[in-house]
Amino acid sequence: MSERPWYKRFPSDFLAGTSELTVEEKGAYTVVIDLIYDRHGPLPNDSQWLGRVAGCSTRMWNGLRDALIAKGKISFTEDGLITCARAVDRMESEAAEAATVRENGAKGGRKSAENRRKIAPNSAGNLNDPAKINDLVENSLPALPDTRYQNHSSPKSEPARGGERGTRLPDNWHPSADGIALAESLGLDPDRVLAKFLDYWRAQPGARGRKADWNATWRNWARSEAERRGSPTSAQLPLLRPIDGGKALGGPIDASDDWGIEAFCVSIGAERLTDPKAMAKGNFGYQGRAIDATARQVALAAGFHRAWRGDWSLLRGWVDAGLSTQDHILPAIHRVTAWYASREESPKSLAAFDKAVREARAA
Repeated sequence: MSERPWYKRFPSDFLAGTSELTVEEKGAYTVVIDLIYDRHGPLPNDSQWLGRVAGCSTRMWNGLRDALIAKGKISFTEDGLITCARAVDRMESEAAEAATVRENGAKGGRKSAENRRKIAPNSAGNLNDPAKINDLVENSLPALPDTRYQNHSSPKSEPARGGERGTRLPDNWHPSADGIALAESLGLDPDRVLAKFLDYWRAQPGARGRKADWNATWRNWARSEAERRGSPTSAQLPLLRPIDGGKALGGPIDASDDWGIEAFCVSIGAERLTDPKAMAKGNFGYQGRAIDATARQVALAAGFHRAWRGDWSLLRGWVDAGLSTQDHILPAIHRVTAWYASREESPKSLAAFDKAVREARAA
């Protein structure tokens, strides 16, 4: 058990901050926060242990962990540990407050003892002298503030809870350029989404209407709105083109080909699978694996939108080098995307993962 077997928990804050999570994700998020407080720091990325604590399978835990990372609730440290920035910040703030209280208590005790020492030697001889008694009392008690001219009728501002850094949505708030670009990439009309966003959050009372980062809240809102509407239609997709070595290739894109995976498989001469057992894993075979299934896993782990059309040649290089999807490629991608998420950024291409993937093989 930790030295402190409890921590502050504000239900309205938790419910507002996890409104976009499923019930399973909320449960997993609660387990992570409880463990961070119990262990007083980040957690080892041990899926079997965390799955046992959460009461689910290792596979289910990995999916919940990845979902929480993608939604910005948890992240990886540079050492590969699982952390929650909000919980760690609150824990450090509470520790600092406790240290201040202890120090103030010690100062008060020392001051009280000093005052008693001043009074004690002279108390017997001074108790019969009213003037000296008044001097002793005035010198031993702290001065009271003069409140005669304070306006007691003025309303008090709402006090902030300990460690709370959130603010209400400013009147002139507008998403950043990156936030607008994200909404457009998801096939949304930023102006229409913004109108709903502003109306909703300005109507929220108290702590529910405060956020530490409104741009991050906007990004999560846009993603949730896109998921609620479903995948964008071909008419909604942004005008993207496949890229090769940083240069755009001409010609129309197939909006039904998510991430351009089928076009990639065809370009490398992957074999179209016909055996039903093999087709249960994917549609294209390359180097003994369903290369399209691998590409889909990579795209999802990297957080690429389905309209992304990037250079897949690095994936071919990883497969040619014999790198395992589950042991090398995906774990490395999870670490890199978590690092980007901690900085409120997103990787743009497979090049962002190449070094980490190849180092995973070496390790």
